[in-house]
Amino acid sequence: MKKLTLLVTLFLCTLSYSQGEKTIDWQNLDKINEVKHLLSPVKNKTFTVFKIKNINKFLYKVEIAGKNFDLQTPVPTELQTLFRLSSEQLETKVETKATSDAIKKTEDQITKIEEVQNTPGNPAALNAKLDEMIATCNDYKKILEDIKDFEFDLKLKQNKLINIAKLDIDYSSMQDKLQEIDSPVDPADILKSLRDKYEAIEALYKEAVKLSTNVAQKQNIEKASDSIDDAFETIRDEKIITLYESVDYLYKELGLEQNFTAQAPPVQMNGDFVEYKCKVTPSKVNTLGAYKSPIQFDFILPNYGGIKADFSVGPTISFGKNSKDEKFYLEESTTTGKSYLRERNNNNAGTPGLAAMMHVYDRVATETAIGGLFGVGAGFQTIDDVDLSFYLGASVILGMKQKVMINAGLSFLRVDRLKDKEFEVGKEYTTQDFDLNNVVEKVFKSSFFISLSYNLAKRVDN
Repeated sequence: MKKLTLLVTLFLCTLSYSQGEKTIDWQNLDKINEVKHLLSPVKNKTFTVFKIKNINKFLYKVEIAGKNFDLQTPVPTELQTLFRLSSEQLETKVETKATSDAIKKTEDQITKIEEVQNTPGNPAALNAKLDEMIATCNDYKKILEDIKDFEFDLKLKQNKLINIAKLDIDYSSMQDKLQEIDSPVDPADILKSLRDKYEAIEALYKEAVKLSTNVAQKQNIEKASDSIDDAFETIRDEKIITLYESVDYLYKELGLEQNFTAQAPPVQMNGDFVEYKCKVTPSKVNTLGAYKSPIQFDFILPNYGGIKADFSVGPTISFGKNSKDEKFYLEESTTTGKSYLRERNNNNAGTPGLAAMMHVYDRVATETAIGGLFGVGAGFQTIDDVDLSFYLGASVILGMKQKVMINAGLSFLRVDRLKDKEFEVGKEYTTQDFDLNNVVEKVFKSSFFISLSYNLAKRVDN
């Protein structure tokens, strides 16, 4: 049961994660409008990941900025210089001069040994040892010639790999190109054979010096020994292993799919939008094709889900009897000094106001949303008379970034009403010192209202 629960949890996590993955194909950038999922909204609190696939990151520097993070994938430093070389210039770098020098020094050594061998009066044991030395040196020379071929092959592979690394092709096409080139062979075995032969020759030199019968002969053998030492140091200084490692690294890296995908770190959707800014800069290469221009593009992903609160300001109009003040006047009575209190009609069609409203709704990542509202406003009875009012209702929110709200519901306005039990319509009152304004008081009454408001929003980066 625990295993089943774990599998279901992993599946749901994977599903929610994949819903936020946005991928475009660099090789089909002109069809970006057909990528339906690219601008689809991302669920609140889930992660979104943006990828550019089939882009050669050896050829392009890719920068993806989203929110407060940056991802840069620069061209490997060791390729910067080589990428600026033309094919002809690369061919001139396919050389094995150091190895050729080592072969020449080994031939000089063999010549010197033969000169010592041709000296009259040599002991038979010395000549036998010199024969063995010549045979060993010829074996050593043969290994050097194999290393020269090996080195030449490595440098050709390096040039071919660099040339295909400059191609603006997708991952699959790169693999087809890569299959045309054999993977580089580790030179460890051939270098070990060279070292073993070198050590054998050094041992033979020491034995030959012991068998020599005069000082001049010893000196000639030592000179020959110096030649073989120089040849060995030349090969060691060439750093053939470093060359192999650089070729092997490039060969393997060109075969990795992640080197053809630029991916931004995942960003959790905790705002209204995630904005990605992408910049792709081609490396400067010396090829027959025209230099490609840098490309920049931005896009925004909307959030859906989660509670959103927006604020707006706009005019309101309240309707109905409860939205209007009660109006009164005094009608003269037949009794001297007395008048009747009468009510007259308030002919206003509605009561205007200005309200600041808060709208609470569920993010739907579309151009239309529905939510509730609460507002506080000021109703204008006259230019100098402002009364506090309250609003409750519903809103239709139009737009995603710049929003207009259509609002309706109940308004609670402070309106004039006759003071209950203190005054009564139709009752006769003494006119002297009677203040008509004193017969009413401000009370809250509910009425129907409609409003059109605008969301005053500004961008705030998280």
